[in-house]
Amino acid sequence: IKVKVNVTKATAEIDFGGYFEKAELVGELKRVSPYSPFEVLSQKGNYKVAIVPLPGGGTSFSKRKEWSKIQTNFQEESRIGKSLEEDGTTELAFKETKLKLDRLLCAVENKGTANINSAETEKIEKELEEAKTQVTRHELARQYNKLGILYNETANYQKSEEYYAKSLSIKQQILNPQSLELALIHSNLALLYRNTGKYIKAKEHFDSCLRIQKEVLDPKHPNLALTYNGLGELSVKLGDYKRAEEYQKEAISIQEVLHPKDPQLATSYSGLGVVYRSLGNYSRAEEYYKKCLDIRKEILGPKHPDLALVYNNLAVLYRSTGNYEKSEKCYRKCLNIQKEVLDPQSPFLALSYSGLGELCRRKGKHNEAEEYLNKALNIRQRVL
Repeated sequence: IKVKVNVTKATAEIDFGGYFEKAELVGELKRVSPYSPFEVLSQKGNYKVAIVPLPGGGTSFSKRKEWSKIQTNFQEESRIGKSLEEDGTTELAFKETKLKLDRLLCAVENKGTANINSAETEKIEKELEEAKTQVTRHELARQYNKLGILYNETANYQKSEEYYAKSLSIKQQILNPQSLELALIHSNLALLYRNTGKYIKAKEHFDSCLRIQKEVLDPKHPNLALTYNGLGELSVKLGDYKRAEEYQKEAISIQEVLHPKDPQLATSYSGLGVVYRSLGNYSRAEEYYKKCLDIRKEILGPKHPDLALVYNNLAVLYRSTGNYEKSEKCYRKCLNIQKEVLDPQSPFLALSYSGLGELCRRKGKHNEAEEYLNKALNIRQRVL
């Protein structure tokens, strides 16, 4: 990995074998000298690099006077870029707490939240709060963010918001305002607020995330596409369909170049389909739903729940345009997948039964309509 340092902006460009990515420097910049270690933060990971003399006698930080300007963007915390394992300040108890938290996050990622013990999460929270005076603020902020993720995954949204906010508050004090770590926390908060119906707050944090990413990342970076996609979905909820269309097109313009068969591109196609359906442009909606369907069929296989969602979207679209035969085919394909891969009490299954029941009612198939609507009602009553 090669790293090119921009002294005047305290940034770096990392060469991952031909793929270039912008990053930032983190360290106590006022003590820079040849071979000084730095930590380079990027979306792909953190890397320790050294500033070395250039051929001909100069150095990569020859404009020494610029460092005083850069230092104003960082707080004087000497261990900001070091891991606690290296600087020796972490007690064994805190290391154990970190391991417990990481283990729970892995368990959620691999097995879902069903087996997560809330008492264990609360114990980790207590241990983390007790240890906060023994560790660097940077490390504490990282663990707060992880705890926010864990609470979000287990649907404790109030706690999730609390720890995301704590992490953000610390990092705003100690990091460069253009830090990618700040962008990440803004993104986490934006998704949390969007999913809990706090759309104005979600917009504020998406905008903050996007502002940082546009400053630091390559214009075609995949993380920019994810933020555009998130803003597009949020704009639909806010009823701003024109902006939603713009954001989804921005996401797609990046993703089509980087990953023409990527699941995230399929998500953006689906999002743009939703926008066009909301605008009444049904032919364009169908076009993008089918683009999403083609990718998901190829990369996810025939029995994936995300594939069922596309069939559901197409079924709703065809029902809206009076194409009842196509709508019924799509509803049945959706249900065939969902009955095989989802819990029998899944709300998504209830939604599909309800949609097919309404379609049968419109077609005059009243007995079938009653059957499917009763199935939807039974699921919803059990869940409630």
